[in-house]
Amino acid sequence: GANLSFTSAPNFESAGDANTDNVYEVTVRASDGTNNTDLAISVTVTDTNESPVFTSSSTASIAENSTVADTLTANDPDTGATLAYSITGGSDQAAFSLSEAVLSFTSAPNFESATDANTDNVYEVTVQVSDGTNNTFQAISVTITDANEAPNSLTISNNTVDENADIGTVVGELSSTDPDASFIHTYSLPSTETNFSISGQNLTTAATFDFETQSSYEVIVTVSDGVLSLNDTLTISVNDVDESGNEATYSISGLVTDPNGAILTSGTVVALDINTFNSASARLQSDG
Repeated sequence: GANLSFTSAPNFESAGDANTDNVYEVTVRASDGTNNTDLAISVTVTDTNESPVFTSSSTASIAENSTVADTLTANDPDTGATLAYSITGGSDQAAFSLSEAVLSFTSAPNFESATDANTDNVYEVTVQVSDGTNNTFQAISVTITDANEAPNSLTISNNTVDENADIGTVVGELSSTDPDASFIHTYSLPSTETNFSISGQNLTTAATFDFETQSSYEVIVTVSDGVLSLNDTLTISVNDVDESGNEATYSISGLVTDPNGAILTSGTVVALDINTFNSASARLQSDG
């Protein structure tokens, strides 16, 4: 016998016969060398279920702190087929979830603290698309890239300053942390700040403080990585300094006597403690 074959496999969904009805007409002849017999043959091509094919990429790349990794797409040669997607494997499959065709991380990945199986910030997952009968699998690699993040903390090495300290006195050294270890931080104060200033990484005084007038101050410090910044409020306490022994001349009224009972009419008031100076804590010392 002899086999009649298509030169290329026909596709039901894309008929290639003369009138595109999936019925291919051909006439064949049998000959004994003298006599010929012709036979018209109609070959009908029927539909068969074919597997869906992924059209989305097997690789994806997203910035850290994002959750959507990829949107899956696939085609099915069978018109009207309903496709369903699922996660079927991969060393990092536990890190993913799938909602319809959207592949997402269950929690946003952190570039600085990779949690994939080999901690290289490439997460491996295998997905499947099914038409209900046939299944197609695809392994996907999702690469996490670094993204600039704002500084996340600000501290000062010391938060107190003595009253009467000179302008320019260093209060403390500023320090900060940033998820991005390579960034260099700079510090600044609002233009309206008059009590403090910044010198390099140090917070310094721009005024002289008096504990008896005000015992603490709040200052807003901005730390920047050059792109993103953090504002934080620091409280600076003023230390009370012993100011006893200081002498000052005051006008007094009334009768004042010396230790011997003699009435003094003039002299110098010696303040025993300027911080708590009152009529009970001063004495009149004779100038004679």
